[in-house]
Amino acid sequence: MTVELETLLSPQAYARLKDEAERRHTPINEVVRDALESYVRGLDDDEDTSVDLGDLEDPSDEAVLGMLRTAIEQVKAGQGRPAREALADLRTQFGDDDEI
Repeated sequence: MTVELETLLSPQAYARLKDEAERRHTPINEVVRDALESYVRGLDDDEDTSVDLGDLEDPSDEAVLGMLRTAIEQVKAGQGRPAREALADLRTQFGDDDEI
């Protein structure tokens, strides 16, 4: 079944999708489709992978596995960004500290 959708995206979201499409050498609609399908599969999972902030101090093994599964699915869907970029943003925001 094929359904055509129309949506508004921020310029940043569009740029990230476009970059991912170029990286994969695929049309942008395939990147969007893959991301949506991955997101919907996550909604269908019986296991609750959400984590309360209170759980972060000493998360259970199940919570850690849930976070890892979610992270892997996000990477497969082309979401996220390289650690070097994220760390560079943290350095810019909080200073060039050796602990970051």
